[in-house]
Formats: sequence, structure tokens, C-alpha cells
Amino acid sequence: MDLTRDNVFHLFSRAGFGANNKEVSKFLTDQSIDSWIKAQKAKDISTEIPEFTFSNVRNLSKEERKALRKEMLLLGNRLNVRWVKRMVETKSPLQEKMTLFWHGHFACSVFNMKELLTLNNVMRAHALGNFRTLLINVSQSAAMIKYLHLQQNKKQSPNEDFARELCELFTLGRDNVYNEKDIPEIARAFTGWMVDGKGNFFVNKRRHDSGQKTIFGKTGNFTGEEVIDLILEQKETARFLATKLYRYFVNPEVDQNNVEELADVLYGTNYHIGRTMTYLFKTSWFYEPKNVGVKIKSPVELLVGLCR
Repeated sequence: MDLTRDNVFHLFSRAGFGANNKEVSKFLTDQSIDSWIKAQKAKDISTEIPEFTFSNVRNLSKEERKALRKEMLLLGNRLNVRWVKRMVETKSPLQEKMTLFWHGHFACSVFNMKELLTLNNVMRAHALGNFRTLLINVSQSAAMIKYLHLQQNKKQSPNEDFARELCELFTLGRDNVYNEKDIPEIARAFTGWMVDGKGNFFVNKRRHDSGQKTIFGKTGNFTGEEVIDLILEQKETARFLATKLYRYFVNPEVDQNNVEELADVLYGTNYHIGRTMTYLFKTSWFYEPKNVGVKIKSPVELLVGLCR
């Protein structure tokens, strides 16, 4: 479709953090939605990870622990400022906007800022790629493994925290497709998922439950990756993700027909995020008056937009 100047301002507001007249004019003169999105993937996807020696807390005195907490708080503040600066200065605003979206989607909080920054880089690297690849890399990150207690998930005593959040928050949505009998079986499939002292992922075979598991009515010796494939086979996963994308990029008030259309694209492209977003930004309903000016910006979006 042919975009007007107002359409492009709307596109840049939702797909990024706003635009000035020069950027809008450039888009109208020599760009299209397809070419603009293709140019969004930044070559430098990483944010510099600061040098920081993370001491074993158990070996520290009370005063040393207090000093460490203060140092980590200051480091966290610096990393937040650094990310805001990146969002302001980026030449790939959609990639950063998608990174911000996934940051909210994959809820995670750990004490080690280096691990959180590594997770942020993972989300940035796969922000517009394949959702399966993104999901696996996030799930195997040190931050997520520690946050959802996968280190404690072993054959003798499965921990269900990750299995429940994987279904409820990351893929299917609450009480969709899975039931309470599926959760412990899914947890068994992820037993042995760990990271070493340097944050590198590995599967501890001695802790992994290699027995038969029944998930979504299917029985097999499922691994964690195979369970993720079972989840992605469910159309409800595409609907859940499409609904979140719609509320974030289009309108907090959901139009179910539009969501179903977006879910069909996501499912049909084998969960390719970039192609799905391209489709979204080319639909006529994305630019309908009812979807313009209806979103309240988050503090981050407001701050970055003002700076840009």
C-alpha cells in the first residue's frame, strides 16, 4: 500500500521510537516497508559486557556483601543508561523496539548483571529472527536457568518453575492446551539443563530423566528441545504471541479477527518474527484511525522518543 506522511509517522512511532521530518521524507522518497525492515538488523548486535569479578557470596562477610550489592546496583544503573543510549542512537529502531518487547515477554531477574546483559544480547540477536531459535537461546541462558531454578531441576526431584513459565508466560498462555498433568512431565524433559561457572550451557546427563514422558497426549523420550517443538506445533502458541504483538504494536483493545490473521502468518512462516512484522506493517488495518494515537507510551518509550 502507498503510505502517506501521517502513515509513516505512525509506523515509526510503533515500529521504533518516533521519527523527525527528515527521516519520514527519506522513507517516502526512496524506501518501502520491505526495504526498511530488511535494513533493521544491526551488524553489531551486542552491548559491551563490563569486566566484573563476581565473588562467591557465601565466602563474603556481611560488610563485603553490602558493598557487593551496592556495586551491582550501580552497575545495573549504568547498564540501563547504556541501553537507553543505544535505543536513542540506533540506526535499527525496530530491532531495539523488538528487543524491548522480548525483554518484557521473557520476564527474568538475577543478581549477576553480566548474565542479564548476555540475555539482553541474545534477545537482540534473535529479535527479528525465528522464535524457536530465540526461545531456545533464552531458555539456555545463564540468567533464565538461574532465575527459574533449572539448576535444581534433576531426575530425582524435578523442579516445575521453568516448565510452568514456559507454557504460561512464554508460549501458550494460561491454561491453554496444557493441563496440570503436563507440567511435571515437561519439567522432566528439561532435567539436567545447567550452566557452568562461566555461564556456558550444557546438559548434565546424570541429572537428566531419559524415561518416557506423556505431554499433550503424546508419549516419548522427549528432550527439552523436543518439548519446545511440541509446544510450537500448537496453533494456540501462535495466537498467544500474535495477541501480545497486537496489543504492543497496534492497539491494547484486541480485534480478534486481526489477531487470527496475524497468528496465521506467524504459524505459516514457522514463527519467523521479521516476516510477521513485515506483514503487520503492510496491513491496511494497522493504519486505521482507531489504531492511531491510542497507545500510552511506557516511560522508556517516552524518554527515548524525546531524546531522538
